[in-house]
Amino acid sequence: MCCGEMGSWLKLNGGVFVAPYQRIEQRFFSVLFGILIGLTLLVWVLRGLGVLGFIPGLIIWVLLLSTIAMGVLSRVAR
Repeated sequence: MCCGEMGSWLKLNGGVFVAPYQRIEQRFFSVLFGILIGLTLLVWVLRGLGVLGFIPGLIIWVLLLSTIAMGVLSRVAR
């Protein structure tokens, strides 16, 4: 494989060559983080208003911790 061919599928990112699949992984974690934070806030507000009062607090904690984990993973993937 020649250097010209390698440049067509690898991008230089801060001195490190990054394959295209890594950008897809970064996008996946970022989108999943956004969805989880939106869902967590929605459930938290609706539970506080009494609309979703039947949902146990454990569900809120699971959503909150998974949101934090996705935020960390999306930051580490960059």
